[in-house]
Order: sequence, then C-alpha cells, then structure tokens
Amino acid sequence: MERQLQQQVIQTEKQLTLTSKEYKDRMEALYKLIMPLLINLQKDPDKEYILWPDRSKKMTAFIDKVNKIVEND
Repeated sequence: MERQLQQQVIQTEKQLTLTSKEYKDRMEALYKLIMPLLINLQKDPDKEYILWPDRSKKMTAFIDKVNKIVEND
C-alpha cells in the first residue's frame, strides 16, 4: 500500500512539473508578444497621435495570437 502511494505521489509530482513548465512557457510567449508593443507605444511620448497603418488588421492578428497562447488547452 505504501509503495502504491509513493508511486501516485511521484506521478502527481511529474504531472505538476509538466503543467508548471507549460504555463511558464505560455507566460514567456505572452511577454515576448506584449513587451515590444508596449515599448513601441512608449516611444515619442510627446506625439499627440500614433500613425499606425492597418492598425485594426494588425491588432486583430495580435489579439488572435494572445488568445491562442492563453487558450492553449
């Protein structure tokens, strides 16, 4: 009985490690997507407007990438 419990604990620990790594990878991917956007938006703070051709199309693609990472179940 004790051996069986030890095996269950080991199996659960392995699963938690995999899950933890998966979420860490997903958060890193989100960070790599979001930080360049924020840094570019931070540039030239004195400008009253941002010239961003095809903004709607690009933002839709960006939102899709974020959703794909977050909903990666």
